[in-house]
Amino acid sequence: YESILKLYPEYLCLFEECMNGYVFYPRNMFVMSKVLLDKYCTWLFDILFDAMKAVDYSSYDVYNQRTLGFIVERMFTVWLMKEKCRIKEMTILHTDGT
Repeated sequence: YESILKLYPEYLCLFEECMNGYVFYPRNMFVMSKVLLDKYCTWLFDILFDAMKAVDYSSYDVYNQRTLGFIVERMFTVWLMKEKCRIKEMTILHTDGT
């Protein structure tokens, strides 16, 4: 929250809306142009590198050490909504490897 407020305050309202809403694009899977990918990564890593300074992972178990990974999944939804990206949802096929 603080990193968004400090670096990209124009995203804060949408961030709060996404965190309290029902729209969510998980798994960090997408196909987009390099231009959009560069824009997304610049925005995202600015926020992540700042947020990493504020989190002490030393007492987290292995699962919760993924905290930033969970945040990234939610941040993707925020970015998509703010950028008004055209979204096409696809089915993900899970296989058991046999």
